Amino acid sequence: MKNECMIVRDLLPLYVEDLVSDETRAFVDEHLVDCENCRKALEQNRTSPGVTAEAGAVPLKNIKKRLRQQNLKSVFLAVTLVMAVLIAVFGYLTLPQYVPYSEDLLTITENEDGMVLVSFNEDKVTGFSVSDLAPSEDGEKMVLYIHAWKTTWGYLFPDHEVQNIVLKPADDDSVGLIFYSPNNNQEAVKIWGPDVTYHVVVLPRGALGYYLILAGLAVLLGGVMLLVFRKNDPVRLWLERIVLFPAAYIVSHILTKGFTTITYSMTRDFVFILLVALLLYAAGLLGISLYRDKKGIRTIPEA
Repeated sequence: MKNECMIVRDLLPLYVEDLVSDETRAFVDEHLVDCENCRKALEQNRTSPGVTAEAGAVPLKNIKKRLRQQNLKSVFLAVTLVMAVLIAVFGYLTLPQYVPYSEDLLTITENEDGMVLVSFNEDKVTGFSVSDLAPSEDGEKMVLYIHAWKTTWGYLFPDHEVQNIVLKPADDDSVGLIFYSPNNNQEAVKIWGPDVTYHVVVLPRGALGYYLILAGLAVLLGGVMLLVFRKNDPVRLWLERIVLFPAAYIVSHILTKGFTTITYSMTRDFVFILLVALLLYAAGLLGISLYRDKKGIRTIPEA
């Protein structure tokens, strides 16, 4: 019984602060029914300041609250990381792989009513796009170019239908030339219209490379500023938050595009990079906060 009393009295501070499990609470309650000395010790714990009044000690309830906050932050951190990975993987699976031109890639037919239809081979193409390029040499008829792509997603889940493209309605005779662009820095292939004396090459956009360079410069500048203000805690904290975003952008670019900086689908690629970067940034903020919280709890001075 004496040993049991010692155990119960060691547990009483946690019992009072409601920091014990249900099984431990039941054990203490059962003991208190038959032990008057331990009941007196319980009243002393409830009425005396105890550890909460000790200089430099953190109240047990505050510790419990901070631990709950840490658990929530850990959950949110895991969720944001999982979402970032899922979006990056989806971006990779849907990344356009532009299809070069071949004889069996598409067929072009002109109906009696004047409609020009382009039909793709569904086994070779997941999606396509049609764009205006420029007026033809006569200045009246438009030049159109088509590019088509396949994706890893299309191979894994081939349940899709490539629609026919109607390039010229019956009452519109403004289309003069149609080119197919392979989007690989090679010359586009004329697939419709009269012979021409000029050539078409669709060039990729390099803006993602500029954004990546700017992000890298921001990280370098932020690193220098962190060294300069390493002893100024408020400034260092804000610098960490600021520098974290360009760093997240760089990681996001690598996850979604690898080390390639050119793109033929600027809007799509930038949106994926930005979404993943925002999630990584949120995860980084949560990670820093968790680190500071745990460090603060570890460094609590003993009563």
